[in-house]
Amino acid sequence: MTQSLEKQRAERAVELVSGDGNSEFVETLYTDYHEKLLNYISSHSIDKDEAMDISQEAYMRMSRIPKPSEVKYPQAYLFRTALNVLRDKYRRNIPENSSVKNNDEDYDLTEVESTITPLRDLEAKRSLKKVQAALKRLSPNARNVFILHRFENMTYSQIATHYGITVSGVSKHMAKAIAHIAAAVETR
Repeated sequence: MTQSLEKQRAERAVELVSGDGNSEFVETLYTDYHEKLLNYISSHSIDKDEAMDISQEAYMRMSRIPKPSEVKYPQAYLFRTALNVLRDKYRRNIPENSSVKNNDEDYDLTEVESTITPLRDLEAKRSLKKVQAALKRLSPNARNVFILHRFENMTYSQIATHYGITVSGVSKHMAKAIAHIAAAVETR
């Protein structure tokens, strides 16, 4: 890709960021940088399906940005977000019985206190209702793809085969579903 095309894409992303919604911002990022992002994530010794999951989570986080117009370098921000998702994933996969050594003190990861309060429980229930309502408003294709991937643990390849569409088509349905659900959850 030439420098001028890259610059045009970055300018288009910035123009959309200054518009009204995060969904256009996320869709533009997806259209312009998705293949590069997958290659970047895959360069960290990740298989393609896992890279797809990490990229979708990065887009979800990007959709939560309160003021996308303030993102000066959308591509860099997206790639940094994906790297953070990858790091978070590895942190969550630390075995429960392991200890972390820090300043000659052992911190047992299994001794973390629960922070669930009645207020957090209520907020979680409200968020769940918003997600359910958002799922009902999605197109049937996007809803089915989202459910198969997130709840039935099917890979993008399996879903593509199941519906007779391309993996890219599955990815696009997921991006739309994630952006839609994130927007619904963020509204109060």
